[in-house]
Amino acid sequence: MRRPRSTRCCNSRFDARDWFVNFNNLAKPKERQNDFGGVFGEPILKDKTFFFFSYEGLRLRQPATRQSAVPDNTSRQQAPAGVQPFLNAYPIQNGNELGSGFAQFNGSYSNPSSLDAYSIRIDHAFTPKFNLFGRYNYSPSSVRERGATFTATALSNSESIDFSIHTGTIGMTALITPAISNDLRVNYSIQRLATRFTVDNLAELCRCPIHSCSPPASRPRIALICSPSAALASTARVRDAPMSSGR
Repeated sequence: MRRPRSTRCCNSRFDARDWFVNFNNLAKPKERQNDFGGVFGEPILKDKTFFFFSYEGLRLRQPATRQSAVPDNTSRQQAPAGVQPFLNAYPIQNGNELGSGFAQFNGSYSNPSSLDAYSIRIDHAFTPKFNLFGRYNYSPSSVRERGATFTATALSNSESIDFSIHTGTIGMTALITPAISNDLRVNYSIQRLATRFTVDNLAELCRCPIHSCSPPASRPRIALICSPSAALASTARVRDAPMSSGR
């Protein structure tokens, strides 16, 4: 029986402040890295059936600083009432005027991401000459990044990417004669990818009444560059190794 575990943690408690954070007098963005997991395995039936399970997880927050151009306060005040909600979706300026109705915004934030990996496997020996195993893997992950699509994208706009993989495998090994053996593998996998864009207040630095600009992907919509999207791909494979003979 084996039950080892692993854990790794990292944070910004002892890290120096970023130069741009100090220069612009910004809040220090959080940095976190927690990597943990473990395995477990033991026989179910002595010398016949064996069980194995493993898990690994990662929680990551990556600090970042960025400068962008946003509508200045004068443009917000003088804009028509119907336009103001869209201008207010941009962060409020905290830097110098850039002219032409724009001003500088300096922001510090963290981009979170997570990853999980589950694996389970069962082996069974029907006879000393015939073995069968089944394995299932599941790996979901997610990433969220501010202003990731284009350089001009407002930092109050976030892109979220969710990705997952399901994989199932069945394998058989048979010793037909002392000189002939056969190895068979059947595999099926599914991959899912979904992206969506949302608008938030970026730590209350936006006066934005729009909580989200992402309608559910299942509803009909006109496809814009910032619309949510989803993709699904599946793969089936069968591999039967040629029989090998030897003396």
